[in-house]
Amino acid sequence: MATGNSLLNVPSFPEASQLSGQDTWRAFKDRVELNIQVRGLKGYLDGSIPKPMSVTYIYAAQTPSTTDSQFPSPGEWIQQECMVASIIYLNFTDPIGIGIE
Repeated sequence: MATGNSLLNVPSFPEASQLSGQDTWRAFKDRVELNIQVRGLKGYLDGSIPKPMSVTYIYAAQTPSTTDSQFPSPGEWIQQECMVASIIYLNFTDPIGIGIE
C-alpha cells in the first residue's frame, strides 16, 4: 500500500496507453485500474468508499487513516478522490478534444 509522498506522484502513462479515443480505451482502463489498486484507492474509483458527511463525522484527535480505510475523514476522502481523478484526467492526450472539460 502506498503512503506519504508516494501518493502525490501521479503516474504518466506512455502515450499509447493514454486515452485519446476508443482505440486506446482498453489499455487506458487497464492502466488506470492497476495504478489505483496499487495505491489502495480502488474504493474511490468504484464508489465503495462513500464520501463521509461532515455533519455526522466526529472530529477527534486521531492518526491519519490508511488510503484504503472504509472510514476516512472528510479531508482525507477529498484528497484521495482528487488523486483518483488526477490519475484519470492527466492521462488523456487531449481531454477537450474527446469531450472532457
